[in-house]
Amino acid sequence: MKDYKGLAGLDFDGTLYSPRSGFSEKNRKALHSLKECGICRAIVTGRNLASFKKVTSSLALPIDYLIFSTGAGILNWETGELIHSNTLPAPDVNKIRKVLIDEQLDFMIQKEIPENHEFYYYRHNKNNSDFEARLTLYNDGALPLREMPPKTRASQFVAILPPGKPIPEQVQKKLVNYSLIRATSPMDHTSIWLEIFPENVNKGNGINWLQNYLNLENKLSMSIGNDYNDLAMLHHTNQAWIVENGPEELKKVFKTTASCEDGGVSTAINDWLSSIF
Repeated sequence: MKDYKGLAGLDFDGTLYSPRSGFSEKNRKALHSLKECGICRAIVTGRNLASFKKVTSSLALPIDYLIFSTGAGILNWETGELIHSNTLPAPDVNKIRKVLIDEQLDFMIQKEIPENHEFYYYRHNKNNSDFEARLTLYNDGALPLREMPPKTRASQFVAILPPGKPIPEQVQKKLVNYSLIRATSPMDHTSIWLEIFPENVNKGNGINWLQNYLNLENKLSMSIGNDYNDLAMLHHTNQAWIVENGPEELKKVFKTTASCEDGGVSTAINDWLSSIF
C-alpha cells in the first residue's frame, strides 16, 4: 500500500468533468500535482461503477481510488480491487419499498454492488420524464418490481421526483434510520433524486473510511463539489470548495472556486497545495 500524506476528494459530474467540455488538461495537471505532493486522489461520485467506467473509458484518469454510488462502494483504481461496499438487507428493502409505494413515488431498487447498474423499477406517475429517461438509459438492466425475487438485497433506492415536487415528510420520518441524500438530477438538471442507502452511507463517510484504511489524518484533506449530495464530503474534509456552477446556498457556506467549465478544480487544488507546502 502506498504511503500518502493526505487526501483530496473530488466530485466528478459538474465539478471535475463536464459532458460539454470533458476533462480538461488544467484539471489533469492539477491531479498530477497532487500525486507529486504525495496526496491520495479520490474521485467521489454518485455514479455507479459501470456508469463511471463507461463515461471515463477514454479519459485515462490519473486517480488512486474511486468512491462511487455516493459512498456505497470504494475501488482501488489502479488494481481494480473492490475494497469496501454496503448493502441493504432484504427486510430493509421491503420496508423502504412499502414506504415509497404508500407515498406514490416512482423509484428504482438498485442491485447489490458491483451489479448496481441494474435495478427493479416501480412507476406510479405517468408524466415523470426524468424517471422515464433513466429507465431508457439503463433499459438492458431494468426489470419491473413485480419480477423482484423475495429476500432481495440491494445497494440503494433512487426515487425520482419531478421538478417542484418536495420530498414527502412521511418518507423522511419513516426512514429516519437510513441515509437519505438529495441530489439534483444529472439528466435533466431540475428533477430531484432521493437516494436511500444503509445508515451512515454518504460521501463524507466514504472519505473517512478510506482515510482510516490508508492511516491518514483528516487535517490534511480537501474536497470540491457542486451539489447537495456533496454536503457530507464538504463538511468532513479540513478544507472544502464549491464550484461556481453550484447552488447559491452552498456557495454561501463554502469557499467558491471557478466553474467546472473554467477549471475550478485546478484552481482550488493549486490554492490548497500552495497553502500547505
